[in-house]
Amino acid sequence: LTNLVSELKNAMDNNDTATVRKKYDALNEEVNKIPPEVWAILNLRGIIAGLKGSFPKEADELMNDLIEVENAFKAGDKSAGSAKFMEVAQRADKLTKKTGSTPVGILCPECGSEAKGAMYCPKCNAPIHVLERKHISTSGSQDVRL
Repeated sequence: LTNLVSELKNAMDNNDTATVRKKYDALNEEVNKIPPEVWAILNLRGIIAGLKGSFPKEADELMNDLIEVENAFKAGDKSAGSAKFMEVAQRADKLTKKTGSTPVGILCPECGSEAKGAMYCPKCNAPIHVLERKHISTSGSQDVRL
């Protein structure tokens, strides 16, 4: 993905529309192969990072627990990973409610609705392409590979 993004940026910088289209399509094809568990973990990682300012200790604990989720999936234990994920998500949700704010997930580039990790907007059915995503960025540099 990193290589495709770099190649796409180069093509855009050079106004090479044929290569832009080719690399864009290739990037979307690779993004479509990413399992839903990865998207869920990345989304939860962003939510937890957003909680760090209000609840630093709890956010650190949640992030450590999320690493356990990732490790379970890496080890092929989908059942344990899913159960731990739900527990971490519920704890993060409780903290989010205490802040009085709603976490922002992936936004549709067409209508601005929250797409919640979908490939197509649930409101207007516009494609949610990886280059058009607006989401919470995380401050961590952890690499998630499942």
